[in-house]
Amino acid sequence: MSWFTPTMQVTTACYAKDTPGHSWQQVAQGKRPLCYNGMMTAAKVMALTGAQLLVDPQAVADMRAEFDAAMEGRTYECPLPESMRPSADNGNL
Repeated sequence: MSWFTPTMQVTTACYAKDTPGHSWQQVAQGKRPLCYNGMMTAAKVMALTGAQLLVDPQAVADMRAEFDAAMEGRTYECPLPESMRPSADNGNL
């Protein structure tokens, strides 16, 4: 999606430093207050950003112009071969 429209990413502290991703250590920390507070902080940042963009159309236009300038001359090339198609069962097992 980020090849076609501006996107954003929010990173907050949700786990102890150096916790390996997708690990039992991460799962074990998932219900701790640090994790909850980090997720709530990210949610607030995303919600307030969305609200600001709704009331500031110039900011949206500026983002689009910056994005278009950064992507000028670049095109997306799908890494999958043209012959690759979804299966007839649509992935249902």
